[in-house]
Amino acid sequence: MPNQTTSLKTINNEKLIIKELASLNSISEIKLNDTGWDSRVYSFGDGQYFFKFPRSKKVQNLYKYEITALKCLQKLDTAVVTQKIIWVHPKNEYFGYEGLQGKPLGEIINYLSAKEKAAIGINIGSFLKQLHKIKLTDARKITINNEIEQIQDWYKSNINVVKKSFTTTQQQKLNTLVYIEWPAMLKKLGSDTVFSHGDLDLKNIIYNTSFSVGVIDFGDVAYYDRSKDFLELNNSKIVYNNALRVYDYNDSIFKSKIAIRHNMIQIINLGFYSGKNDQKNMLKTVNYIKKYLA
Repeated sequence: MPNQTTSLKTINNEKLIIKELASLNSISEIKLNDTGWDSRVYSFGDGQYFFKFPRSKKVQNLYKYEITALKCLQKLDTAVVTQKIIWVHPKNEYFGYEGLQGKPLGEIINYLSAKEKAAIGINIGSFLKQLHKIKLTDARKITINNEIEQIQDWYKSNINVVKKSFTTTQQQKLNTLVYIEWPAMLKKLGSDTVFSHGDLDLKNIIYNTSFSVGVIDFGDVAYYDRSKDFLELNNSKIVYNNALRVYDYNDSIFKSKIAIRHNMIQIINLGFYSGKNDQKNMLKTVNYIKKYLA
């Protein structure tokens, strides 16, 4: 896993790069958001512009897919707004873009009306319908076996957290799910791969009354089963149901795929929140898993 600790020297060096490229007066204008797992994100211009720097060589190599996807998305005829690429390092050591003004949907969802949530769901469903038709021949392809390996790797990497958070009986049930039941379910349902965002949860949907809806963070973009982009939308049933309705792919097998992947992703969430020492969300995830096991 990428190192989550960033030295002051690294931060200052990266800020100096941004200062030069963006012709800023001082690095004091640049703010660091160091909460991301794969990248360090800097902003300036009152949150109008952003730069991403990778935490590892692996992440740097993946930037080419994100950059290509963002450029391609500018050609879509959609009400959903995405980030506009401005600066790109020749070897993808960083890239900069014009960001989206607004609030992450996860932060404000409880304050929105049912009408607003429904409109957001409609926009997202329409956007995904177009996104999933994009053809990029050199994009990554994530198979069912890749998904299974990813969940199992995260589970093994965070086994100490599992041991501290769950009883012996619960651990045995989790082992069975991770190594036997979930893999069998995914393989039985099969895969219908399409070009996907890959991490479309409520924190990556931006809401602003001026442009309505934006989508950010295409760092996991790849070919996945088409259910991948719906599995965390059901944190808001109104958004989820309207997105499904507009997407018009609403059969029982599709919903089963979404449900299984939604439960699987909690293993990754557990490791993510543990690595960030986010006790609040870690406890929330542990409680969700315990309820599921029961």
